[in-house]
Formats: sequence, C-alpha cells, structure tokens
Amino acid sequence: MKGARIRLAVTWLITILILIALFWKIRPAEVVRALGDIDLGLLIAALLLSTVNHALVAAERLRRILQALGCRISLGEAILIRMGGAPIKGLLPVKSGELAKVLYLKRRHSFPYHSGILATALGYLISLLSFSLFILAGWALTVEEPPDRLSLGLALLIGLLLVTLVLARAPLGRAISRALRRIQSDTLSRILDLLSRQLEGLKREALRIGVYSILLEGCKVINAFIIFKALGMEVPFSVALFRIPLTIMAANLPITIAGLGTRETSTLILFSDYAPESILVAASLSTSMVNLFFPMLVGLVFTKRFLGRLLLEGEETQARE
Repeated sequence: MKGARIRLAVTWLITILILIALFWKIRPAEVVRALGDIDLGLLIAALLLSTVNHALVAAERLRRILQALGCRISLGEAILIRMGGAPIKGLLPVKSGELAKVLYLKRRHSFPYHSGILATALGYLISLLSFSLFILAGWALTVEEPPDRLSLGLALLIGLLLVTLVLARAPLGRAISRALRRIQSDTLSRILDLLSRQLEGLKREALRIGVYSILLEGCKVINAFIIFKALGMEVPFSVALFRIPLTIMAANLPITIAGLGTRETSTLILFSDYAPESILVAASLSTSMVNLFFPMLVGLVFTKRFLGRLLLEGEETQARE
C-alpha cells in the first residue's frame, strides 16, 4: 500500500514538473488564445468520433480478445468494462488501473488473473503493431522516388508474410514458450503456457482483432489530425500518419498521469516546423481532451455500475459464474 502511494506521488510529481517546464517557456495566455480560436465544428466531430471509437470499437476488440482466450462476454458488458474502467485507468499511475479490469473478469467470470493480464498485454502489443503499421505507411508515402516506394512496399509485404508464417506455426510457438519457461518466473510461465494453449483461438480471431485494432488506433490518429486542422495547422497527411503515432506512443509510456507532459513534449519536437509552440501545446492538450479525458468523462456514467459489479460478492455473482 505504501509503495503504491509512493508511485502515485512520484508520477504526479513528474507530471507537474514537466508541465511547469513547458509553461515556463511558453506563456499560458498564448495557449489559451490558441484554444479560443479552435474550430468548434471540427472539435465536435472529433469528440463524436472519439466516443464511438472508445465505446464501440475498443469494446468489441476487447470482447474478441477475451473470446480468443476462452472468456465469452456480450458487447454490452465489454462496453461496461471498457468505459466504466476508463476513469480508473486514466487517473492511476503506470497503467495500474488495468488491474480493475483483470479483477472484474476474475470475480464475474472466474477468468484467471494471468489470463486477464495476458489479455491486457495482447491489447497493448496489438496497438503497438497497429501504430507501427501507420508509421511505416506514412514513411512510405513521404518517399519521393517511386522505385523506393516499390522496394519498401515489397519489403513490408515480405515481412508481413514472414510474421504470418511464424505465427501460423503452432509447434514453433510452443517450442519458444517452453524455452522461455525454463528461465522465467512462475507467473510469466503461466502466461506463456496459456498463450501456447490458446494459440488456435487467437489465430481464429486474429483477423478480426487486427481490423478492430487498426480501426481503434487509426481513429485516434485521425482525431489528432482533425485537431491540427481545427487549430489551422497545415500538416501533410503523410507526415501526420508518420509522426502522430509517435506522439501517442510517447503518451502511453508509464511516466506521467494520463500522458500529460510527454504528449506535449513529443508534439513540440515532431511538429515544430508546422506551427508556433503555443499552437502545438494547444493542439496536444486538445488531443488529450478528445482522445482521453472526454472518454473518461463519458465513462463516469458507467463507473458506478462497473464498480458495483466489481465489488459484488453474493448469490448473483455465484449464479452468473
């Protein structure tokens, strides 16, 4: 308990220090002025897209991942888990809020803890692969010479085929799992063993999970691009496709609360050629509001019910299990 409080305090301290350093150089009044000039129509469009993305697309991806691992839940319950847990996940440090989802699945569906951790880890891994795909696509679009684009496209296609071939070979996956289990901890060994046993289920759902992941993370990239447009930034789409995922990945690092500070810093570094610093900070804060804080605010509608189910222990829970 004491360690958790220390981590929370340290994370908040780092967040505050980064923000102080940013606004030490950039006048807050200039950022406020830039926010006042934002195109409200585009902002509302981004908020609507974010709501649909988090409430439906993210929930369906979660449902598919859990189904591949042997836990079947309805889309409605997936929405409850995703949206109800969003405020908890966003405000707690180093992604510890994800444990609420793991605990919920354990209590409501007898889903083992290591299986819940694996589902969470798979979500982050697939998101990382989706962002990598966007980055490579943006890079390919920024290459000027057609032969170079063709070579890069062929290289990406060959790489994708090789990855698919490796994943399709269950014996190879099991052999790697056995080798890693000899040198890793008991908890990780259970996760690796589960991954090996659930490989068939994952392969059956792989295409659907991949599509929903690309759609989920793609909407976040598009939302950031919409915010750029709303603030009058003229960023080529190919550049945005290459660089925006990098800012999102930086914000996902477990360093600050809700990615505050890291998102702003990465945006300043990557888009310094396209707008003044005050507009870049305004764009980053607006993106955080659209892609993170607004879904958390909407999630508060579900949080009471989510926590009620999470903490419920009785005949209803036992009958459900």
